[in-house]
Amino acid sequence: MRLEMNKPENRTDNQNEQTGNAKKSFCKRYKSDIILISIVLLIGTSALVFQQLSMKTGRMVKVYLDGKEVKSFSLDEDTEYKIVAASDREGQSDDADIFEGYNILVIERGKAYISEADCHEQICVKHNAISKTGETIVCLPHSLVIEVR
Repeated sequence: MRLEMNKPENRTDNQNEQTGNAKKSFCKRYKSDIILISIVLLIGTSALVFQQLSMKTGRMVKVYLDGKEVKSFSLDEDTEYKIVAASDREGQSDDADIFEGYNILVIERGKAYISEADCHEQICVKHNAISKTGETIVCLPHSLVIEVR
């Protein structure tokens, strides 16, 4: 009676074969995912480019405080305007709790931006200049919205 034993080499070859097949199935499985992700990225990028190219240059800048329009300016005239915002800190009408803040709106060369503000984060000051319809600059601490129309 003769017993045959599996050689370790045969196991290694078999494992290599299985590993190779696993790599092939991995590539096949994710190939369609990669194609799908590429198509979605291409469509998204195309949409952003189209949106940017289709935006028209605005004519007016409207200033809103607490959701109410308080002033509007033409983008054709260079100007500087100080916007003073007053709001209740605690939601009460006591004069001691009223906080006043300011933003300075600058319009020059057909673009509008905030040059100075006394809010903490200065996000409105760091925002790029706006000139196309629908673009906005927002200062949340002062409940200020500047929009190009």
